[in-house]
Amino acid sequence: NVILDKEQLLDSKEQEALFRKWIISGDPDKPSWLERELKASDHKFKIIVMHHPPVSFGRHRKDWDKTSSGYALKSKRKQLLDLFYDSGVQLVFASHEHSYEHSIVRLIRGGKLSEDVIHIVVTGGGGAPLRKITNEKILGEHLEYYRDEGFHIFVRQEKIYHYCVVKISPKEISIN
Repeated sequence: NVILDKEQLLDSKEQEALFRKWIISGDPDKPSWLERELKASDHKFKIIVMHHPPVSFGRHRKDWDKTSSGYALKSKRKQLLDLFYDSGVQLVFASHEHSYEHSIVRLIRGGKLSEDVIHIVVTGGGGAPLRKITNEKILGEHLEYYRDEGFHIFVRQEKIYHYCVVKISPKEISIN
């Protein structure tokens, strides 16, 4: 996991080098592996699978804010979501939170709300003890925090054991 390093296995310089090599290079002439793969894909649907959700509302929402979890994580999350948006990613699957969340994310750029959306599905209710879902007051605070970071989000949470069945047809993706 080159983005969040909660175990402090990499120093900030090494972590940054890995992020630039694999995730986002910061150099249009030398794209990272992920940038090359997303650009080369001409598939109608682009789906990302990752462990730590870039947007979540559970217990680990603040992991992206902690310097103990890695170097410049808020900036990396913004770069990551910008890359997903610019590359036409429609769906991100993640876990880490022990619940179900479906967030519909629209970016705010130049004071305007993007037309395209990214669906982020946190599917972390496969067997470990479930965690409480966020109460309405805290959820509102989280939504405001994300809005300040440039994301407009609608979220649905459930404390439920589950799995996802994904069906992809030429016209749509459905998740049951």
